Formats: sequence, C-alpha cells, structure tokens
Amino acid sequence: MYLLSRRWGAPGVGFLMTASFVMAVVATAQIILIVARAVAIFHCVQNQVFTGETLNELQCIAHIEKTFIMIQLTLCLINVSTVDCLFLYRCYAVWNHRRDIIVLPALFITCTLVVGILWAINPENVTKAQVVVCLAMVTNLILTALTAGRIVYLGRLARLKLDLYSDKSRSIDNASKFCTRSKRAIAIILESGAIYCAVMIFLFIMAIKNQVALQIAGSLFEIILNIIPTFTTVYIGLKNQCTNPAEP
Repeated sequence: MYLLSRRWGAPGVGFLMTASFVMAVVATAQIILIVARAVAIFHCVQNQVFTGETLNELQCIAHIEKTFIMIQLTLCLINVSTVDCLFLYRCYAVWNHRRDIIVLPALFITCTLVVGILWAINPENVTKAQVVVCLAMVTNLILTALTAGRIVYLGRLARLKLDLYSDKSRSIDNASKFCTRSKRAIAIILESGAIYCAVMIFLFIMAIKNQVALQIAGSLFEIILNIIPTFTTVYIGLKNQCTNPAEP
C-alpha cells in the first residue's frame, strides 16, 4: 500500500489501494480466526479432561468446527471476490473502460459468489465446492485471455502505426519501449493467471477426494490467494520509483 500511495492520483490507484486494504483486513481476520478456533477447541478438550463429559464436549467441538468453517468460507469468498474484482478492473482498464467487455466475467464472478454462499451455508456439500472452484477458474481464464489478448493486439497495432513515422529512429525507439512494457505486462498477467489456475486445479482435485483434503487445500489457498494480486500492485507501485528514481 505504501508503494501504491506514491502513485496516488494516477488512474486506478485508489481502487488498487482499496482492494489491497480489503485483502489485508481479510487476511488478518483469517489469522485471528485460526487462533480463536484453536483456543476454543483447547478449552473444550480441557473441560473434557477435567469433567469427563465426553459426549457433550464432542458435540461442543463439532459445533465449533461447523461455525468456524462457515466463517472461514465466508472470509475466503470475500477474498476471492476482491481478487476477481481486481482482475476485472485490470481488464476493464486495458479495454479502455468498455463495459460490454466485462459483462461475461462479471456474471461469472456473481455466480461464483452466489454458489459460494450456498456452499458456506452447507460446507459438507462437496459438489458445491467443486462448482465454486470451476466457476472461479473459468472466471480467471476469461479475464486472463481478455487482458493479455488486448495487450498483444495493442502492441501489434502500435508497431504498425509507429512504422509509418517519417523519423525512423524515433519509430524504432518508441516501438522498442512499448514492446518492452507490453512483454512485461503480459508476463505479469500470465504469471498471476497461471498460479491462480494451478491452485484452483489443486483445489478441485482435493474436493473430489474428501472434505478433509479440501479443508487442507483451502488453508493453503487462503495464503496463496493474497500473493497472486501482489504481482500487479507491486509492479504498479515500483513503476513510479523506476521512472522517478530521484524521488525520496
């Protein structure tokens, strides 16, 4: 967020800072939830040891597990939606703020959120988990294809236009700079998209196996999910330092 604040006033930076703040809050809440869950279960086990009421304590642990899983899934859905909205805005900006382009991915994001809420209400339903993972993966593939495809198209179009300049040295220099920026942007987009898809495929495989495997994979997913959009935000933040190295 500090890196982004150095580019405050640039288009889209406010949205990126808001998304980064939401992800930071959700990540903090997830850590607090893990600690609270461990403490609650510890107290139940402690009471079981001292009182000997095994049945009541087992029911208490089961109730705690169900409650915390629902909260955990809700936080994860908020995080996924935030990351998807971040990628959606990136696509929206690359397509020169054309709303018709983002209708399909926005629809997939909404469907992912709705099915995810239904899954959070009934976490035992593994089928809903598989649907959520598939929807999220398709959403990412669409956004990655639209964004990277648009940048490739603009890069080729710019090279064709620059070749028409009378000053060939200037044309070559500008084309070279634009190609470098385009390649860097495409690399970042494909990097984040590939990691997201790989994690989603892993989640889908775990969802096919059983609920326990899905929970373990979901815990890893929560950590990786906050890393994925960092490629974009850090690049935008560092871009200011690279272009203005004299600034403190």
